[in-house]
Amino acid sequence: MINFGELELRSNEKYSFLGIENKDGQLLFHLPKGFSPADIRALNTFDKKRDLFFLFYRVLNVFKQTSLSKGNFEKDAKADDRDGVVKEDAGAEISSNNNGGIIFYSKVDALTSILDAYDELKILTFVHRLGKSETLDYSKLHRYLHKGIFLDNGAIYIDSMDVLRKEIHFEASDIVSMYCYILTEIKEQLKEEVRAEVQSLAEQFRQQYIGTESSVFSEKSYQTILNCLKDALEVIDNYTPLKDPDYWHFYDAIEAFLFGELEHSAEGEIWGINNFHMVWEAMCLTYLVKTTAPGFLVYLDERLLSSQIINKFKSANKIIDLSEVFRVNGAEVFPDAVIISSEEMAVSFGCNLSLALYKIKADYWDMRWNDYGYYTRFTLDLPSTYRTLKIAYLDQNVDGEHTFYNLEKHFPSNRNTLMVDSPLPDKFYSFWDVPYNLSIEELCMMRCLNHVFYRALKRGVFSKEKFSKWIQSIKSKIFEKSLFRQDTDKRSISEIAELFLLFLRKLSWRFQLVDIKYSSPEYYLNPEKAEEIKRRSVRKQFVYEYLLQKHLRDSNTPLKDWDITSEFWLPVYSPDSPAFSPGPKYLDGYLNLTQVNIISVIDSYLETEST
Repeated sequence: MINFGELELRSNEKYSFLGIENKDGQLLFHLPKGFSPADIRALNTFDKKRDLFFLFYRVLNVFKQTSLSKGNFEKDAKADDRDGVVKEDAGAEISSNNNGGIIFYSKVDALTSILDAYDELKILTFVHRLGKSETLDYSKLHRYLHKGIFLDNGAIYIDSMDVLRKEIHFEASDIVSMYCYILTEIKEQLKEEVRAEVQSLAEQFRQQYIGTESSVFSEKSYQTILNCLKDALEVIDNYTPLKDPDYWHFYDAIEAFLFGELEHSAEGEIWGINNFHMVWEAMCLTYLVKTTAPGFLVYLDERLLSSQIINKFKSANKIIDLSEVFRVNGAEVFPDAVIISSEEMAVSFGCNLSLALYKIKADYWDMRWNDYGYYTRFTLDLPSTYRTLKIAYLDQNVDGEHTFYNLEKHFPSNRNTLMVDSPLPDKFYSFWDVPYNLSIEELCMMRCLNHVFYRALKRGVFSKEKFSKWIQSIKSKIFEKSLFRQDTDKRSISEIAELFLLFLRKLSWRFQLVDIKYSSPEYYLNPEKAEEIKRRSVRKQFVYEYLLQKHLRDSNTPLKDWDITSEFWLPVYSPDSPAFSPGPKYLDGYLNLTQVNIISVIDSYLETEST
């Protein structure tokens, strides 16, 4: 078993290896780029190294399963193991693909032996038994005639049948309950659930042999629990008279967990991946798909992504189709992503709406204002002024209750005033005339109160025609009847679409070309690396920009005058910081260095584990 206290953390000295290496008898845990020496000192405890190991264990497993499902690996001629990858004598799982070769190293018998040995049927044979049941299955009566009692009137009496039924027994073989205990401990670290039957057997073993709530993966109890487990295995082995194949199935897995010493392995990589830069790219792109408004992510390199993420990206209506743009002499080139963004929208998405509080007061007592039977008008209490706005509920009835009563189910209220401190639910839409001077505060309020213009932008609507079609597709008369009309004048959807175009022109839009790099800022700021960077990275960005500019010009799209910017995304470990932060200035600001929080993208990536 791994003693996390003895693992030595290292910042990544090799270009792209992440994992555990045996070097001169010392186990080195290589972390990704972005971990500073100060970070490593702060993480140098048993518990933190344990958490890091299991975190990256889960990440690599998601990447491996995604790659296997996509058929990216070319099988070697050697025998396949149960996971569909190949094992060398040194303990490495070998898989290669067209991108240059990936090697998964997996000689971590402490975990793989237990996880690979999981056999639900073998375990459940100890908790499912064949027993008598008072429930009669009349379709099987003919099978029990020989056991029946025939009465004088010709009837037959059968008091019970032998049918399958579930029973929890606590006399299961100790070797199985010991296995279940270790499996449960590992699954807890991997944040995975186990069946109730397995938990019951695990708890039985704990009470009989350990008698404590301490964990085998805790620094304080690690050595004590490990010794208890070794003693228990010896006792079980000595006092088990009959050892069938099922016994040895679980015994071998437990023995490898308890006595498999990584220090005795041949020197070199023991566990991990040689090309972590590919995992880094997959994590960043997954995060992009999950956090970017669907219509704004207009191009994506799909080669490393799961089918679930690709389907989510493709299912959204795009502002512009760039799928066939990036080709040179008939060959496809692959920028990682292209995003449509604006500084104002980016800042507004960064607003912490949980700290905002909007007091909106219902004008439902003012019956002199005819709203065609829809009661939707509110006043917004702002520091400097009051503003009139409309908020409608899509399922609202004509001559029904005021929208206030529907909102009151979601937000606290005081008499006729609502305290709105989070975005309105999806079925609520609002509208007011947007001021000429568009501030960030105004955009944050539009986002929180579901202003129709903001909702349209999130769906990738960027033209008058698309705006009109989008409103009409919602199939609710409440927009023209109430939201869009003034006190005295009715305004058509077409008129509101013109106002939407004016709103668009107030924002500074641009195409953002993203290239995900597995390097540090220092690499790009090193003068000695200038030629290498220009040859390997900067020239590609020029090509991407040229192809995009040419397409916009040739297609004469209204978006042709938008700016095009490029940026490199670099990893940084920063648990308490936002997902993105600006890096140092580079190439006089022509190309931005953006630091991406490793923890943020990992959390998003691991959400795909169960799908």
